[in-house]
Amino acid sequence: MQLNVLDASLKDKVKRLQSELGVTLDPAGETLECTIDPTLSQSSIQRFNNTIELSATDLPTTWYLLKRLANEQDTQSLTVQKNFRQVGMMLDCSRNSVPKVSYLKSLIRQFATMGHTWLMLYMEDVYEVPEQPYFGAYRGRYSQDELRELDAYAEDLGIELVPCIQTLAHLNQFMEWEHITRQYGDIDDILNVGRPETLTLIEQMIQSLRQCFKTDKIHIGMDEAYNLGRGTYLDEQGLKPKVEILHSHLENVLQICHKYQFNPIMWDDMFFSKYSKVESENYQIPSGVQLMYWDYYRTDYDEYDQRFKERQAITDDLAFAGGAWRWTGVIPHHSKTLYTTLPALEAAKKYGVKDLLATCWGDEGSETPQDAIRFGAVLYTYLQYHEHYHEEEFDAHLRLYTELSLADWLKQEQADLLPEFSIPASLNANPSKYLLFQDLLMPLFIQYTEELDQLTDYTKHLTQLEHYFATLEAGDSQVNHYYQALVGALKLRWRLPLTLREAYEAKDHQTLSTIANKTIPLLNRALDELLDARRDLWLTEAKPQGLEVIEFRIGMLKTRGEGVALRINDYLAGKIDSIEELHEQSYEPLPDQATKGVQTAIYVRQNTMMSRNKISW
Repeated sequence: MQLNVLDASLKDKVKRLQSELGVTLDPAGETLECTIDPTLSQSSIQRFNNTIELSATDLPTTWYLLKRLANEQDTQSLTVQKNFRQVGMMLDCSRNSVPKVSYLKSLIRQFATMGHTWLMLYMEDVYEVPEQPYFGAYRGRYSQDELRELDAYAEDLGIELVPCIQTLAHLNQFMEWEHITRQYGDIDDILNVGRPETLTLIEQMIQSLRQCFKTDKIHIGMDEAYNLGRGTYLDEQGLKPKVEILHSHLENVLQICHKYQFNPIMWDDMFFSKYSKVESENYQIPSGVQLMYWDYYRTDYDEYDQRFKERQAITDDLAFAGGAWRWTGVIPHHSKTLYTTLPALEAAKKYGVKDLLATCWGDEGSETPQDAIRFGAVLYTYLQYHEHYHEEEFDAHLRLYTELSLADWLKQEQADLLPEFSIPASLNANPSKYLLFQDLLMPLFIQYTEELDQLTDYTKHLTQLEHYFATLEAGDSQVNHYYQALVGALKLRWRLPLTLREAYEAKDHQTLSTIANKTIPLLNRALDELLDARRDLWLTEAKPQGLEVIEFRIGMLKTRGEGVALRINDYLAGKIDSIEELHEQSYEPLPDQATKGVQTAIYVRQNTMMSRNKISW
């Protein structure tokens, strides 16, 4: 679509978004007449006599309508109404993968054309605090100049950039410095909120951000501090109820926020978790803070309904954060995003919740590429401008914004959510991770390997997926290559611990020799391809800091494979009488869920999968 944009300011913005909008600037094109009016009840676009008239509540809705019109050439008019005041994403910048500025700008452009109105950067310690040189050191932290650059870029396109930080817990990376823990730590990754120097630290953090962001919003975190006041705080201040400590600290942080003209937002769980003991309907959170209810797990509308009701009992300013699931391991779970989001947002509408975010956590080192978040971003866009979910319409939106169909996106999760599994009952299964990383000689999930082997031809399934991603022309070729390489490596490794054990117990020396001298070298070449694919994608999306963790992990698999091959060959050569590790009895890793078999939720930490032996003092 060719556009003649007369307004100089608007023309500059359209020029920046040409690629994302699918338009070109041409004086001979259709003349765009645009009105931005926040008081409008609905937004519309229509074309007649070589003129396009557009009236919208905000700039992102303007971009959304233009993109729709450019794509739907036969459409003469569109009218949309927003279901929520704010819709946007929260990007996890703290779990090793710190999105680089150029990549964030590309996301901002995409999100703007989707109609997103705000974007949160979740930054635990990855932003500059001049008075704290160890804050984010070696972590790829953003400089103040970088944040100001991003803030201005987003604002120009109509997106409010909002910092999300931690002022109570989840500062575990900062606490890795022992002198920092001694100075500021309570227990676990929780700050000692009874010390004046802790409040000084928090003020330094907020003061730094005030110099970088124009928004009046700041998310102060305060989630999952379950052992609050039970460490050095207890030694220094004595035993106090957690709610008393939390309330006092919150008041102090609010004062700092208001001093720097920030209106704070905080997570809800410390008021409702089983650890908080704060479930009284009479309890009210302090005024001047917005409560954000986060929930990414439920698929039942009634459960969300009950929880919205509980939270509205203690506040009249409630926001909601759902999840764009990229934190299950090495692949995303888009089905989980879909099945949890639909009932959540229906309940949010019932209770008049106006502000929504899709969180994009990168737990365990951001193994899954950042690109995976685009599925959730499109879903939230679709639900912002549509009253009800219709799969065909959503599929069209996915194609419009990503080139990939719904079926293409769901292929990314199918190394986990097999066709043989029931959906959504199996949404927590993640065999792709534990079968990739479990040890070859001491596999913790050998029973699940056996069960999966009986359930389906997993190797055939992975081979089909490998071919699918190798031949997929739509979408990002780097992303497709990563999934191809991942399932290719998994295809060779998933059953190897079981095959090895079976051959050893049968005294099948030929198979053992093949494993040591052919299979493991072939696997290592596949791991090289996987590492190359993940490294290339990482450096496209993020700063280099943090990549070393991925290299350590995949490199470990290669090194361990070489060690296992040596053990096998020593055994075959008679240098050792047995492979002692293979005589170890197998134990169910989750005995309380053993009856659920391979569909059991296996959400375990990386180092737990690799070995039960730990480096310790």
